[in-house]
Amino acid sequence: MNADDREAPVRTSVVRGMAAVARGAVVAAAVLAIVPGGGATAALATDAAEDRPADGDEARRQQLRQHARQIEQLLGPALNAELELARQACDALEPEARRRVLGACREGVRRIAGEVALRQFEGGNANRESPRVREALRAVVADALRVAASPEQFARYEAESLSRAERRHEAARLRLVARLDESLSLRDSQREAILADLRVRWDDAWDRLLREQDDLMINNRRLAPDFAETRITPHLDPDQLREWRKWCQAANSQMMRAFQADADLQLDGQGPAADPWWSR
Repeated sequence: MNADDREAPVRTSVVRGMAAVARGAVVAAAVLAIVPGGGATAALATDAAEDRPADGDEARRQQLRQHARQIEQLLGPALNAELELARQACDALEPEARRRVLGACREGVRRIAGEVALRQFEGGNANRESPRVREALRAVVADALRVAASPEQFARYEAESLSRAERRHEAARLRLVARLDESLSLRDSQREAILADLRVRWDDAWDRLLREQDDLMINNRRLAPDFAETRITPHLDPDQLREWRKWCQAANSQMMRAFQADADLQLDGQGPAADPWWSR
């Protein structure tokens, strides 16, 4: 798809579920501009809710703190899910070690929330790194366990964490191929070829397909997975390729960027409640 196609005016019609997706988008808009990889660890080293422009006034500081607390509440259930995985892998942790892990993780979530809030207040400042939320939460839990757990316990946690991540990747890949099949009527050989290509060259950020609502549509079409275009188009025939381009023009993923922003904060939905085991 060329630049003119992407910039062409598009009449959008959003079906049921738009209101639910839109809620929280203002809180979360900064997350979509975040950088991958090592930025997460660096971001966690700063108390971002206090790291603010020097010329701001007390009212701005208060707004920033309140905003960070809202984001912290959104991240609580996701932290609980990460801690549940840790509990299953490290169920022999001593009570004192559990409390240290819990305290370190809560502090880490506060720092993530502060960094996301600050980035949003600055309008997505390109000079400020902000962590991908899921990766940042995993790093917080892993760093706490690395200190508090035995090497054997930590190895079990790492193995289970990697296994869970791969299961999520595979589920997202299968959902992506199913969406392509629905719109492009793939042949068996095409499904297999695209799936194989995705397995070789997968971006962890594409797991967001698992959090995308089934009834989220534009122009009566589901969002095109155009972020994976280079893994898809080499396996399409000419007729499918023409239909793919029409699909991307009518419902490309960038159109819903603001409405999808809250998915990075909600992560896996409501998540489990806090487990009292960590504070006993």
